[in-house]
Amino acid sequence: MALDQYLSTPLLISALLLILTWIIINWLKENRKLPPGPRGLPILGYWPFIKTTHLDFAELSKTYGNVFSFRTVGGRLIIVLNGIKTIKEVLINRADEFDGRPHGNNLVSWLSEGI
Repeated sequence: MALDQYLSTPLLISALLLILTWIIINWLKENRKLPPGPRGLPILGYWPFIKTTHLDFAELSKTYGNVFSFRTVGGRLIIVLNGIKTIKEVLINRADEFDGRPHGNNLVSWLSEGI
């Protein structure tokens, strides 16, 4: 009987709203630190809008600059570097800042190493 008192509908709705608010605030804080980029769909990210990768990235760099970010399926973060100077700056001159970052796990890397 006491359990029914605590599982009332207003209490559950309040708890769900509180959790949802916390998730949104954390998501906004996390995205503030990232380079600018296009917003995607909630679950699929921006990936469905990319048809020809290198052409789409070149087009996005006109809007967002040589460094931009977007999320793919499952919320995985992708940061794109466009241009030789930008790539050299990040991967050579600032390599120690990016050491230890996870490597991509995709079909392209599998095919380049052989199956």
